[in-house]
Amino acid sequence: MGRLCKSRTGLFIQGAVALALSLHSPVSAAADEPVAVFNDRAAPKAGNSKKTFVTTGTGVSKMMGSYGQWLDLGQAFRMEIGRSLANAMDAFLFVDSAVHNGSDYEEQAMQMCFASDSCIQGDTRFHKVGLGSRVKVVDASTIDVYGRASAGVGVAPLLMNEKFYAEEVVGEAWVTNAPSVHDEIHPFAGVGVYAEFGDFGSGVAPYLALDAIYSVGLGLSPELLVGFSYRFGGSAGSAAPIPYLTEEAGQVPPPQPSEDADVPEDVEVPEDVEVPEGDETDAEDSDDWRDW
Repeated sequence: MGRLCKSRTGLFIQGAVALALSLHSPVSAAADEPVAVFNDRAAPKAGNSKKTFVTTGTGVSKMMGSYGQWLDLGQAFRMEIGRSLANAMDAFLFVDSAVHNGSDYEEQAMQMCFASDSCIQGDTRFHKVGLGSRVKVVDASTIDVYGRASAGVGVAPLLMNEKFYAEEVVGEAWVTNAPSVHDEIHPFAGVGVYAEFGDFGSGVAPYLALDAIYSVGLGLSPELLVGFSYRFGGSAGSAAPIPYLTEEAGQVPPPQPSEDADVPEDVEVPEDVEVPEGDETDAEDSDDWRDW
């Protein structure tokens, strides 16, 4: 009877150890398993990965200052080609052209435009070329807003016949007061706001832009443009939020078990438990549990 009890005690210890090992692995894994946290900021729109863009737009332009009294609201056209410098900054090259209907040179003469040095040929084109950069200030799922700055040079070419302009317009109507607006190159600088809407799979998105450009010798000319931007150099479309593990919250990736291991590396496997020694017949009766 004593040998049977001792044998049952050894079997109980072995069973308890086996049960503890079977429960320890999933419990410890569940306790140490990090929680995935979703971070929208870690999953920016795929449009941000695109490197090159081309924009074309048209809108309205208004010439302010002394020449503005003779020129009507005009139509503007603008084209840009640029490339990303950083995640939130782009650089671009652009051309800009604006056409304004203007008062006839005789009407200007009647109002003595030459007295204020504001005479201009009438219908006038302004052409500009320059460089610019823009910085993203709003990054949302359906709209990106940039602040931008630009600089370059512009001209207002003479559209009349040169001989007629010199003799009839300047020589007679403007009493030899020739304006310099058509002869000079006009440096300019501008600032503006650019908003791009949507994030379509083709990489094409509409935009709205407002710029204020000051040209030396011409004055201030605001422009309001609408058009389309085409981005390429990366996949288009919005990416879904992706899970990531944060160390700030005490979440760390679980240890990776070795390929040939049956249990996690961080689990200590105890040595084989021996049956307590009792008397000389314990070894002989160690297998009697099969008959119990």
